[in-house]
Amino acid sequence: MGTATISYTIPASPLGVPANTQIDVTLNLTYSDTLNGDGSYTVTNATGTYKVGSTAYQINGVVAPGGAEGNDNHFWPAQNGPNSAYVNFKGINFITNDPTANGNEFITGYTGPNVDFYYDSGRSAYLQDTFNGSGGFVNANTVSVTITCFAAGTLIRTPRGDVAVENLRVGELVLTAGGKARPIVWIGHRMIDCAPRATPRDAWPVRIAAGAFAEKRPERDLYVSPAHAICVDFLGEVLVRATDLVNGATITRVPTEVADYWHVELESHDILIANGLPAESYSATGERGAFSESYGDARVERLSEADFCRPFASDLVVAAVRMQLETRAERLGYQRDFDADLRLVADGVEYRPLLADGSAVFLFPRAAQDIRLQSSSFVPADVGSHPDSRRLGISIYGLSASDGRTATQIPLDDPRLASCFHAEEEMDGTAWRWTIGGEAMMLPSSLFEQLSGSHVALALAYESSVRRGWASSPTPHAEKSAPMAPRRLYAVPSEASDARAA
Repeated sequence: MGTATISYTIPASPLGVPANTQIDVTLNLTYSDTLNGDGSYTVTNATGTYKVGSTAYQINGVVAPGGAEGNDNHFWPAQNGPNSAYVNFKGINFITNDPTANGNEFITGYTGPNVDFYYDSGRSAYLQDTFNGSGGFVNANTVSVTITCFAAGTLIRTPRGDVAVENLRVGELVLTAGGKARPIVWIGHRMIDCAPRATPRDAWPVRIAAGAFAEKRPERDLYVSPAHAICVDFLGEVLVRATDLVNGATITRVPTEVADYWHVELESHDILIANGLPAESYSATGERGAFSESYGDARVERLSEADFCRPFASDLVVAAVRMQLETRAERLGYQRDFDADLRLVADGVEYRPLLADGSAVFLFPRAAQDIRLQSSSFVPADVGSHPDSRRLGISIYGLSASDGRTATQIPLDDPRLASCFHAEEEMDGTAWRWTIGGEAMMLPSSLFEQLSGSHVALALAYESSVRRGWASSPTPHAEKSAPMAPRRLYAVPSEASDARAA
């Protein structure tokens, strides 16, 4: 059984998508171990979410392989199938828990959206076509696929000492966390061009700071791909993907134009020592074709859950590990930040608010024409507060304006504010809207034209208890940090590649 995760976004209002509706999909796919005659594997199941605007549906399977549409559910590793330059997921026909959310319903017996996904491993370029039921195709805004790798420069423990991962050779012995010396059977390498992607953060390396887990764990900053699993001892050793540990302090995503990723495979899955921290070796779960260079004899079989050397942590355990990491971050000198840094700029003059328990009041001249409500911004997924990957400003529950005699409510769905807000959200009868980013929420002067005083008092109710990041960080210890260019992660020069298979 192989597994893969694909996430993509179809932007609002392309051909066949309802007006002003964005579609976000996360597919967790399972495919067979048996290689078909055409070089493909059959996709047997899908789980995940299919979000249309603000409404989310659960993905609960794929069309049965026996049907005409189900026969499209195939996965080709690179060089196995008709598109030899690509990793190819062809015609994944998945089903949601609500038929009204599904596309292509005019096809008899077909009850799910259709996805054709191609991954160019040489340049890491993506093409995503989703059939929309109207006879055409649309390109997705964002596509990402998970894969596990070490960044160039990572020191892997061997019997002869710590060796940079790009300098390892097939057949060389490495030391596992259990103290065994085991030979390398395969090495994979790829360069990721992050900058051109619609969501480059999905490919950015995750930096685990020196000492994030404990003293000298890791010994120096460790950079891994987002899906790379770290071995954590929490009532027994478990695996946790690096992206699930990001907290914005000691574990962060690193904006990078180009990432240089390497991976090391042993005869079976195991735990290596990387910069002094236990981290997994390569797991043969179907991403091998995504590497543009490989050395050694690759395994053909795909790992099942039983083949992993440690179990993956449950959501509850991940949450507990995250709490421990944040507690340690505070001990290291990081401080939680809840300050939205609210301010209003009217005709170039900045006004600070009167603040009290989730409310803010600004006083500014009614004659002002260029009025901008500003705040700091953050990505919840980058500070560990929520998996939401949108860039957010402030969460507003209500807006009102007064001149001292007349007061007016400003609806959050006022069309004049459409460009300022994410979609409305609601829970337990309470509705709110997040501002997009935080730098320029334009407030048209027409919002206040019914007021007659010389000044406007603008009042807003917002959520002030959201952790937005970390207010400060300790001074880094240069001797513990691996050198890294600020915008690029390049390979360290190594010996000729043809020596790797020797």
